[in-house]
Amino acid sequence: MKQTSHHLNIVLAMLLGIAGTVALTSTPAVGYPASAVSTGFSPIVSAAGRHNDTQTTLLLEATEHDVVVTDVVLSMSSDNNDYCMVSFSHKLQLSDGTIIGELAAGMHSPAANQPNVDPTVSMRLQSGLRVPAGDSLTMQTDRRYKNGCGDATVHYTVSGYLAQS
Repeated sequence: MKQTSHHLNIVLAMLLGIAGTVALTSTPAVGYPASAVSTGFSPIVSAAGRHNDTQTTLLLEATEHDVVVTDVVLSMSSDNNDYCMVSFSHKLQLSDGTIIGELAAGMHSPAANQPNVDPTVSMRLQSGLRVPAGDSLTMQTDRRYKNGCGDATVHYTVSGYLAQS
């Protein structure tokens, strides 16, 4: 009986050792930069709109938390399909004028006999563009060229999330 008890204790000790090893074995660590940590409550922010001339547009205001912009989409449209060439440049800037992103988009109709200009620009930013708490993000749009096109319009969508400061 004493021998059986001794074997049972050895088996139990081995099982506890295995269970302890499994319980204490960690999974690979995943690290994120501070800007990638969302606040955990409805962290998604976005803005969308359109305009058709040189102007500055307020996109987002980072009030209590930093905002990290992860996606920017620009597209073009026109009410004239016969002959149209237009291009716009866009600067994403903080309220102090610091430029944190820059894009260009344009379009032309086939009748314009010009090299193709992509009417849609899409940016998916893995690290994102940070807008500090208390700051705002604007888009300065400059019409670089316009010939024909009637009412050429820039459509924009900007999205991201609130981050811990």
